[in-house]
Amino acid sequence: MPTASPTVAHFVFVIGSTDDFDSVNDLHIAAEARAIGNTVDLNFSCHRFSVPSTLDEDRIILIGRGLAFSNGWCEDDTISFLMVDPDDGGRIV
Repeated sequence: MPTASPTVAHFVFVIGSTDDFDSVNDLHIAAEARAIGNTVDLNFSCHRFSVPSTLDEDRIILIGRGLAFSNGWCEDDTISFLMVDPDDGGRIV
């Protein structure tokens, strides 16, 4: 008998430069503004991805960081957060 596949959870990893952001809250406001179509002239990016819903939070964060780091970001002089995809509620994890 086939087993049911796990449900999928959707996330967004947001990362920005500390030259432009003083707090996670500032970065979150900029990400929300860009998501609704406003032009935001600050240095940050959003990385959307999906994982099995059974995956633990530490691994989910590692995947988000991996996406950001493979797109030219690093841990130095950045601020970041993980959030549930806005289409699924948008809360910061």
